[in-house]
Amino acid sequence: MTVGSFLRDKIYIIVLNLSCAVLSSLFLHFTGIGNSELLLLLICWGIILSIYLTVAYVKVRKRCSKLNSIIESLDKKYLLPNVLDKPSTALEQEYFYLMKRAMKSMTEQVSQAERKRTEYQQFIEQWVHEIKRPITASKLICENNKNEYTRKLTFQIEEMERQVERVLYYARLGHVEKDYMIAETALDDIVEEALAKNKQLLIQNNIRVDTSCLHYKVHSDKKWIVFILNQILINCIQYKKDNPQIAITALEEGGYIKLSVKDNGIGIKESEIPRIFEHGFTGSNGRNAKNSTGIGLYLCKELSKKLGIFIDGKSVQNVYTEIILSFSKDYDFEEGNNT
Repeated sequence: MTVGSFLRDKIYIIVLNLSCAVLSSLFLHFTGIGNSELLLLLICWGIILSIYLTVAYVKVRKRCSKLNSIIESLDKKYLLPNVLDKPSTALEQEYFYLMKRAMKSMTEQVSQAERKRTEYQQFIEQWVHEIKRPITASKLICENNKNEYTRKLTFQIEEMERQVERVLYYARLGHVEKDYMIAETALDDIVEEALAKNKQLLIQNNIRVDTSCLHYKVHSDKKWIVFILNQILINCIQYKKDNPQIAITALEEGGYIKLSVKDNGIGIKESEIPRIFEHGFTGSNGRNAKNSTGIGLYLCKELSKKLGIFIDGKSVQNVYTEIILSFSKDYDFEEGNNT
């Protein structure tokens, strides 16, 4: 609290004292009191008022400073009313009571919203697992009855499977740490699994994939990294152009193992590159493409952050787009993150 704001709060007391001082001086003047006595009286009045205001300001400022330090030290700042000192005045007690009522109501609302969110998340996860069974059964039926129509149907079923998987990972985004298992994993195994998952999609779009230098091993969760690669590959396929190619390679640079996925697609405008990992951002390419949601790269960014992986994107419009995953070589198993 500044001196100016404090004085504005005390303006009625100051005006009242000044008015009383003036009226008292006029009254004493007309009763024959000399000017020197009146001046002495006004000086004493002013000193007493100044002392009162100074003491009150120091007390208020000290209390505000204490409240700020208390709330800064709290992780859950809404618990402030529970750690405050007992109010000393009737007005403060009334404010304190109202604040506690408001905080209690807010806490109940937050708890209710959290409970509903948890129930909804559990429902989504359960639904995903339930829907996977008919999807798997449909794929088996198509495998056992191969013809032109079942091949087309298999392609659509795999697309459905990819979308369902995206829903599951999005639902789990808030508690990734409860679902992953960090272990040493070979990059060639990760890439091989990701390519196998998208085999039909790559064949359907006549995309050539070149892999090289994938002999490195990294510390991460294979399942989550495969999902991240799936999203990157889907983007490569979605924004392809003539004679599409994807190059997947790795290299050791500094303290990182860098996995690069580079395509020769339509690329991204330079002004849009900083936003490609934003939630829902589709850019000018997305507005011209079908089924673009702006969720894929957002999930890649958020999951990479949870896993301690650095993700970056480079692009030149109509030339290439490259997404790079950087795995730290110094993984601390005790801490459970990359350092």
